[in-house]
Amino acid sequence: MYKEAIKNKWVFDTVRGQISVQDLFDLPLISNNHFNLDAVAVNLSEKIDKLKTKSFVKIQSKAKKQEKEVLLKQLEIVKDIISDKIAEQKAIRKAQENAQRRNKILELLAQKQDDKLSQKSEEDLLDELERLKD
Repeated sequence: MYKEAIKNKWVFDTVRGQISVQDLFDLPLISNNHFNLDAVAVNLSEKIDKLKTKSFVKIQSKAKKQEKEVLLKQLEIVKDIISDKIAEQKAIRKAQENAQRRNKILELLAQKQDDKLSQKSEEDLLDELERLKD
């Protein structure tokens, strides 16, 4: 799909004008200014809905069929990019959660080591201090 989109120089409508496939990767998932992937996907979906045949007798023109096929492929591209971005966000969140958990565990380990060290006798502490001088 991407190859076809790039080869045919497909553009995607946004509130700021048309953008290329490559530019889609720079859009956020959502934003307050409607310049985002969700708005692009909704716009494509609405265009597809407008092209749906409302008759079982009248035959849709070849041009309309081709336009609908392109729009469906464009929507699939946008949905694929949305899926990738959601997966990236989940991976980032998971990495942050793991880092927080790791730091908490390290903090607790340091406390336990301090507690263990503080329970040693004065003589043991002096011996250990002497060994550390070497």
